[in-house]
Amino acid sequence: MSWTPWTEGGDTPGGSQVARIDERDVERVGGCDRARFQEARERLFPRLFGAEFTLHRDVVSAPFPVDVYAFAPGHGGRDFFTLVTSGMSDRPMAVPADDAAAARRAELVLYLDSPPGPAVLRLLRTVATMPPRAQAWLGHGHTLPNGDPPAPLFKTSELSALLILSAILAPECDLERWLELDGDPVTALWPVPVSAAECAYKLERGTRALLDVFNATKLSCVLDAQRPSLV
Repeated sequence: MSWTPWTEGGDTPGGSQVARIDERDVERVGGCDRARFQEARERLFPRLFGAEFTLHRDVVSAPFPVDVYAFAPGHGGRDFFTLVTSGMSDRPMAVPADDAAAARRAELVLYLDSPPGPAVLRLLRTVATMPPRAQAWLGHGHTLPNGDPPAPLFKTSELSALLILSAILAPECDLERWLELDGDPVTALWPVPVSAAECAYKLERGTRALLDVFNATKLSCVLDAQRPSLV
């Protein structure tokens, strides 16, 4: 498994961009045609990820509901669960006007060795609803610390931040080829939990440097909430 580096930009020493959620800045944005968008995703996702899945409906994230599909192992030779959000792409993100390559719509993917528990579902929904709540955007190379100072993402875990990466597995790495909503291709983003030390390393040296560490240590794409820091 290779953690492929991509181009990024920003003002930190490593050229990174840091995004933080501040609920004080939350404002409700305009509506969307959720029913039509949801139907498009419901038709597509089983074709891409398999017919065997559990759909976790969101009853807590109004006005920005995000469902989570948990696709069982087996499809496409995968021996792990594939989680895909459905709802983040309902509204276009507030991408910079001068960044023509930035995707306006996205969904999240995450990989687990067992069915998702409440903590993982809550994590995905928190990240997926951040752009409309904060009128912000997420893209490859962005960093999301879990508070200030960052707190563990999972109980007894060293991981306290998220590194947002473009999906690297097929077919989700090409999601924009199959899913377009109101003229906007939908990309797949992968929120990778990282430690405070790994986050600092990335901010100082850039995403490419941290991905080199992941490659050198053969870090699996499947989430290990209790893994030690690699730097």
